[in-house]
Amino acid sequence: MSMLQENLNSLLGKNKELIKSLVHRVVPSGELEIVSTRSGNPTGLYRGIYIHSRYDPMREAKQLVDGLLEEEIDIVVFLGFALGYTVEACLEKKQGLKILVVEPDIGLFLKALRSRDMSHFLGREELLFAFGNRPDEILEIMEGLRAERIKIIRNRALYHKDIEYYRKIEDIINRYLRRKSINTNTMKRFGRIWIRNLMKNLYLLAKYPGITSLKDRFKGIPSLVIGAGPTLDLFLKELPELRKKMILIAVDTAMKPLAEAGISPDFMVIVDPQYWNTKYLERIKTTDSLFVAEPATHPRNFRLIDTRGFWIGSFFPLGKYFEEIIGEKGTLGAGGSVTTTAWDFARHIGSKEIFLLGVDLGFPRKQIHCKGTSLEELWHLGSCKLAPAETASFDSLMSGNPFYDISYNGESLVTDERMVIYKNWFESQTVIHRGIKTFNLSEFSLKIPGIEHANHKMLSVFPERRELIDRLLKDVEMLFDEATCIPSDEFFEKAFRNLLFELEELFSLAEKGEEYAGFLREELERGGDIRPVLESLEKVDQAIMKMHTRDIAGFLVQEISRKVTRGYNSSDPQMAVENSRLLYSSIKRAAYYHINLLKVMMKTDQY
Repeated sequence: MSMLQENLNSLLGKNKELIKSLVHRVVPSGELEIVSTRSGNPTGLYRGIYIHSRYDPMREAKQLVDGLLEEEIDIVVFLGFALGYTVEACLEKKQGLKILVVEPDIGLFLKALRSRDMSHFLGREELLFAFGNRPDEILEIMEGLRAERIKIIRNRALYHKDIEYYRKIEDIINRYLRRKSINTNTMKRFGRIWIRNLMKNLYLLAKYPGITSLKDRFKGIPSLVIGAGPTLDLFLKELPELRKKMILIAVDTAMKPLAEAGISPDFMVIVDPQYWNTKYLERIKTTDSLFVAEPATHPRNFRLIDTRGFWIGSFFPLGKYFEEIIGEKGTLGAGGSVTTTAWDFARHIGSKEIFLLGVDLGFPRKQIHCKGTSLEELWHLGSCKLAPAETASFDSLMSGNPFYDISYNGESLVTDERMVIYKNWFESQTVIHRGIKTFNLSEFSLKIPGIEHANHKMLSVFPERRELIDRLLKDVEMLFDEATCIPSDEFFEKAFRNLLFELEELFSLAEKGEEYAGFLREELERGGDIRPVLESLEKVDQAIMKMHTRDIAGFLVQEISRKVTRGYNSSDPQMAVENSRLLYSSIKRAAYYHINLLKVMMKTDQY
């Protein structure tokens, strides 16, 4: 059996057909020359440049890896396989470390497989390959691996050969890491607020239907998603005409300017958990707009608006727990912004053409938002001679690390890192949902690949559909009468008591685990027999894993769980024990938070 065949068998296992396909359909690269070295390990020349050391490629790879892998890393991404020395050195350096090799040139890869025996590591489970995958497919791989600390290793001699492709891959990875960081910080900041809001919204969650009942209800009718960006001011006078042709879906931040202009959207989308965000809905008429809300939205919103609406399914374990009792609501994509949720709602109800207005993802003319929002009012109320409203506006502009990008008219536009997250989300959705066309009405907004600028000529040919839209909206309002009857107070009390009982049991188990971890540490210090304590801890772990409430409490311990997992393979037994104690303690505190919240809810009858 040839060396190529041995390596392919290791890589592909029993998939002989794929092996034949690679061998017979792909021509090995003629530009890669395999050259002998003094060490006996071959190296390679690509267009006259050595891709590894000309003396000892394996030693070079080990030295490189020693320097790169000193920090804690979840996954190493190789941009190019070369002759595999550095990949092999990584696998030897850290057991269990995930490695992803991104290789766009299969011909070059096959030539590498002919150069030396790599069958001892090509079949390792922790080694993954992506042969010429699209950048969005690489993103799916990263999502599946749930990596947070990523190291990129480039082969400098081969990087420039496919530089455009590799730059796209690096951009995808950097986007992924930025989004991960934002999600982690958001969880840390709002986790407890989400849970508290969700508890207070349970009565309304049971009262109103979910967005599942709106699936494709407006099929074929275009939607206009309205944000509160500066360019909304330019189109306020045109909205009455646009309303005749499209479904209007506004985010909560845009509701006050729209109300002052006499515009009533068909739907308003609300997802923010913070109290200050409720200011956007103060002192405005909303009876003609149906709400679309996430269950962890601040409950004050629903005291301010005089309307009915539909729920998005909860992203959180506690919400899913109650949805199993009162019925699932349906989910929408989460892009980190109320505007991304509004876009996905337009897709959900059946719109194949979605227009964006006031979704600028930047700051045209250095403006933060359109005129007349509550945020602007707050700035003026808090202004004084030494700190005018313009200072607050400037601080907001500078807070997201601003930089210049390009608008649809080709001019420079100030945007920031937060806006780029949303831009990337919109761009990815145009790839995932190819049957949906998205357009931006403003030429001053940030240009998003896959989303075109819509001119007036395009809008003029759209037929009027308001009569049909209103008729469909009347049919939708009948869903409120058809909705399941609101559960009684006794129903909620029973559900709360069951949940309370399970959380108290979880609290007790976590407390035992914390205590046993302390005993284990003491036994290790004095060199005693640790087996009885380990057996007790194993029983605690098994009991926790069987409990439904572990995910509910676990929602608040994700950050500490990640820290503990990072130190899981530590060779220091004391560190491993301390990590376990820390995890049990965190679970106990999270369960205690839920228990207290439930008791308050039951005592005050807020459900």
